[in-house]
Amino acid sequence: MEGFTRLRLWSRGVDCTLYSPERRSEEVRERYSKGAALMMLYVGRIAPEKDLTTLLQAMPLLPESVRAAVQLVIVGDGPLLPELKSQAPDNVTFTGARHGEELAELYASADLFVFPSCTETFGNVVLEAMASGLPVIAADAGGTRELVAPGVTGMLFKPRSPAAMAERICTSAAGHLLRSAMGREGRHQALKRSWEQIFDRLIKDYEEVIERRRIKNEAGIYTA
Repeated sequence: MEGFTRLRLWSRGVDCTLYSPERRSEEVRERYSKGAALMMLYVGRIAPEKDLTTLLQAMPLLPESVRAAVQLVIVGDGPLLPELKSQAPDNVTFTGARHGEELAELYASADLFVFPSCTETFGNVVLEAMASGLPVIAADAGGTRELVAPGVTGMLFKPRSPAAMAERICTSAAGHLLRSAMGREGRHQALKRSWEQIFDRLIKDYEEVIERRRIKNEAGIYTA
């Protein structure tokens, strides 16, 4: 941004009507959680840059009491899908790609969103999870660190560290009230990034620029 002044950032938004806790479905939860007390969710491409290896390596590091209570649901498609499916433990389910209302129901029916990728420039799925009322465990890297407030909307862990990720999962698994509080705050923060809010700010910024130009012109300060 060298050489530029008076900049404003217009971030991406999220559809807070589609992605909402109100989409929760006990039928969807029963189908995918397989009776586990805690349903963890990942959404994204099944590709090397998403670092799903860290997530799958974290699963065996969980204490047996936590492993027995957790079902990890991985939503998405990509080149690593066949390989990861063949290596995954029994408490991991792959759904393939899901979209629209079906995806929104999966978000809302889970308890915790996990995202190991450390290459994201923004992390749109993280924002969708927050809009759905989910606390987020994510790598402390890239765009996700700007979305997840530690202890407030989720938890961050050292990138590419299965042990650190497992520790965060254990902490979250043991704290139902903490998960609920972080999920509510995540929804609150996502509402501030709804597309309606994003476009309202965009229009307001344009109006301010137009008004400044009008005032300068009336004062005889002409700009190109």
